[in-house]
Amino acid sequence: TPLTGPNPGSAGWFSRRIHHRHDFIAQSLPGQAGCEKCHPGPNTHCLRGTMNTDYGMVCTDCHGTIVNVANTISSGRIPWLDEPACRDCHTAQFGEPVGVLFREATGHGGVMCSGCHGSPHAIFPSREARDNANNVALQGHAGILSDCTVCHGTIPTGAGPHGITVTDVVESELTSGGALEIFPSPLQRGMNASIRAARTE
Repeated sequence: TPLTGPNPGSAGWFSRRIHHRHDFIAQSLPGQAGCEKCHPGPNTHCLRGTMNTDYGMVCTDCHGTIVNVANTISSGRIPWLDEPACRDCHTAQFGEPVGVLFREATGHGGVMCSGCHGSPHAIFPSREARDNANNVALQGHAGILSDCTVCHGTIPTGAGPHGITVTDVVESELTSGGALEIFPSPLQRGMNASIRAARTE
């Protein structure tokens, strides 16, 4: 009997079975520590982006508990296809389209979302310097790629990624060559965003 695929058969989805059989881990190691017993292991700590390091989010904030992972599959969720979405907290304007995973989503001019924001578990800025290396080289600081001139050469007059326009930045900030940032970051449901000169403290 196949463990995965459109017809999982009596064995059930492998992901459901493995999470169901290991729900005891969550009792002794709740949250990120329990998840990292397997995903991808206690030495790798793949959850390394700003959502974890700056905002304290852990695996269960997006994926739910080990029991929840198993139960949602039992209720019809398809593992690896029906996954948490940025739009769940950041609204549709700042999230991927319905039915599209972050790792496959594109936005501004067809650029992959991860091209500016980083990979799902390492949203910029990451605690790992090598994750930030490209953006530091391109715009002079870690964090999401927010300097329009990196790709455009100049500051465009129209709407940028997520429909944001450069309206809250004074001319001297645009022409000084300094770094720009989206504020507030991270964006949450109901917030308005603006682009401003990056604060250096």
